[in-house]
Amino acid sequence: MVKKSADAIDVPLIVWGTANHEKDTEVLTKVCEVLSGQTPHHRPVEEKDYKKIAAAAIAYKHTIIASSPIDINLSQAVEISLLVNLGGRRRYDI
Repeated sequence: MVKKSADAIDVPLIVWGTANHEKDTEVLTKVCEVLSGQTPHHRPVEEKDYKKIAAAAIAYKHTIIASSPIDINLSQAVEISLLVNLGGRRRYDI
């Protein structure tokens, strides 16, 4: 379904998780594989599921959007320590 959606549009695609970390990890890593060669954004990647999702997204050159509670320390830890160290790049779009 996500492949058909991505092929049918010419605007950025955001693939949103369910907040079920086990399900999101399984589904979003598969979505990365299915959308190889395209440029979707995966959201939200959180502390509990970032490793596998972010690794798959980075491998396929997809964009990930990190999410954390309103805690600046945790937010920085997820973004810098976890995602950048996996090989991702920091980019801010406002």
